[in-house]
Amino acid sequence: MNTVTPITLAVLFGGQSSEHEISCISASGVISKLNKEKYTILPVGITREGLWWLYRGDVAKIASGEWERDEQNLSAVVLSPCKAHGGLVLFNKAEGTYAVQKLDCIFPVMHGETCEDGKLQGLLEFSGVPYVGCATRASAVSMDKIATKLLLSSYAVPQAKWTLTYRRVLSRDAQGEALRIERALPYPVFVKPAGAGSSRGVSRAENREELVAALSEAARFDEKILIEESVSGTEVEVAVLERMKGDAVEVVASTPGEIVPDGTFYDYDAKYVKGTSLCRAPAEISDAAKACVRELALKIFSALDCEGLSRVDFFVDGDTVVFNEINTLPGFTPISMYPKLFEHDGIAYEALLDTIITRAMEGGRR
Repeated sequence: MNTVTPITLAVLFGGQSSEHEISCISASGVISKLNKEKYTILPVGITREGLWWLYRGDVAKIASGEWERDEQNLSAVVLSPCKAHGGLVLFNKAEGTYAVQKLDCIFPVMHGETCEDGKLQGLLEFSGVPYVGCATRASAVSMDKIATKLLLSSYAVPQAKWTLTYRRVLSRDAQGEALRIERALPYPVFVKPAGAGSSRGVSRAENREELVAALSEAARFDEKILIEESVSGTEVEVAVLERMKGDAVEVVASTPGEIVPDGTFYDYDAKYVKGTSLCRAPAEISDAAKACVRELALKIFSALDCEGLSRVDFFVDGDTVVFNEINTLPGFTPISMYPKLFEHDGIAYEALLDTIITRAMEGGRR
């Protein structure tokens, strides 16, 4: 009887990011759904302080954050940048020895700064191990909302009017900078850290006082700050997936889904804390708008040189579509839109994970 050797897969989670908790919840979901006969799973958690641990305990403790205190199931580990190792270096502090654990693939279930912005991807490239998601440059550009806007303007992608400022400028003259922004954009405006995700540090401002407060909040998360005009319409998301079709890579866009927030906008609490916002698939928009957002999602994915997977977000008002942002490592929590959209299209969570991992291992890098 022929047996298939399981794929040795490292699942990275946590990280030094404002989205640390979301990464842990996503990773718990991913690990729980992976086929244990097909994969030998090595959960590797990174603390907020930047410590790397191989975790062999209860997966439920990853979601709750208790894993960091489960010392009997923690082993010091690092991902080696040496291609000769091709994987993890495990340390036995008691004996003063180390061992190398070869990997077939790495799934970085990580979000936000240092995790999704090209920094981690650079290390993954050095390791030589195939990994899920975009390469270094595409990750860095896509994570920076301003860089994304500048690049996509060359592709005639419709966007909201915007301006930018910097933390260092605000520290010198916040009121003067607020006045400049008022002259550039009418109220209300949205203020966003350029390089943070999951709506961390995002605020809506309707007057000078709220604008100054919003700029201060965004500056907590990033040096560079984006200010956009408010765009009316339905918040619509499209999941993009690369999959193997023979020896070629096929790119597909999901049915568009719709966010119905329970507050003024789809903020961090609505996404992850309260979980009260409604995620509807398909989105209740016109057929023309559905076709447009799917076409634009694929265009943006290609223009930014993305790979593997991404979620592309839009505002839709009638047949008018405006690009909002792209997320190159979307959430995999129980309420995340990315897996829900493909589940609607007939790709179950487990099969979706298999597709993503197979692409990483067999598709090569453009």
